Amino acid sequence: MLLTNPFLPDPRVYKEAKSLIKAGYEVTIFAWDRECSFPETEILDGIRIMRFAIPSSYGSLSMVFGLRRFWRAALRAAKNEDFDVVHCHDLDTLPLGLKIAKRMNKKVVYDAHENYASMIEFDVPRPIYLLIRHYEKRLPRRANAVIAVSRPVGDMLSCNYTVVMNARELEETDADMVKKCREKTDGNGFTITYIGVLEPMRFLLEACDTVKDMDGVRLIIGGYGRLEDDIKSCAYESKRIEFMGRVPYSDVLPCTAASDAVLCVFDPSNRNNLIGTPNKLFEGMMAGRPVLATKGTYSGDMVEKYRCGIAVDYTPESFREAVIYLKENPGVAEEMGKNGRKAAEEEFNWGIMEKRLIRLYKSL
Repeated sequence: MLLTNPFLPDPRVYKEAKSLIKAGYEVTIFAWDRECSFPETEILDGIRIMRFAIPSSYGSLSMVFGLRRFWRAALRAAKNEDFDVVHCHDLDTLPLGLKIAKRMNKKVVYDAHENYASMIEFDVPRPIYLLIRHYEKRLPRRANAVIAVSRPVGDMLSCNYTVVMNARELEETDADMVKKCREKTDGNGFTITYIGVLEPMRFLLEACDTVKDMDGVRLIIGGYGRLEDDIKSCAYESKRIEFMGRVPYSDVLPCTAASDAVLCVFDPSNRNNLIGTPNKLFEGMMAGRPVLATKGTYSGDMVEKYRCGIAVDYTPESFREAVIYLKENPGVAEEMGKNGRKAAEEEFNWGIMEKRLIRLYKSL
């Protein structure tokens, strides 16, 4: 597997790797450690991890030079590996995977976590965006199999694909862990949780600005990314906001269950946000907590279809109204949470997605 983050672990990649190991495959991940601060090699739940410490920032043009260095290092390392399939996570690893596969006569699986061109559209000059969009339509056709995180993301690839969503493993939340999470966060009042990548266009700073003036409401944010320092400042300035830092994968679901609602509000002006299915959506469902998602997006449509939360406009006013409504109507919030859990048990759990993944691998 090829991955351009340090695998701490990446939830989707972690679940896929564990499922493949369970099915009898051996899995090695080549991961890009841009911070140069994580172990070079590691074994996690049977997954062999090799990290390449190549310094680079996120979301800047300098990342392109770091990416090329990662490609070269991974290409050299692949020559010493014994494998059958190259699994490319996102478009920024696909050129590397195709090159490795061509040189070594291997199969390629392309795993589209996002519509990559849309994701970076506002971070790069227009000509680069158009170039990436061009390659995103052409390169996936050269893979032996394609996985998409959602049907709308797959439809933009112009090739056959299998949908494997970011669903959580079907599990009961540990009551003791939930209690510990509540104690850690000193959970008084109506609590909204976001645990994930801290990037722009996810309503994080807007939510902080809104909640700081709301009595009886708390916002808990965990994760890492470009907005980390800004969120730390918000938490320092307001007792209604708490920053948890990086949260271990095993703690995400209990911490979500310890809250009253889940923040999953993404800016709909970005096409990738319109068609994606964030981890937050499925975490909220599995934890049995109502999800606040953006109206008009694929995740917002799911929230409305399964009546497992509220679809809001991407505005502070709409967000505030939804929070107040859930806070003042605990019975409705509880029913929404139950609806989400039911949908997770019947349609959106990793057991279902795992079968699709293994069936695809067997077809190779």
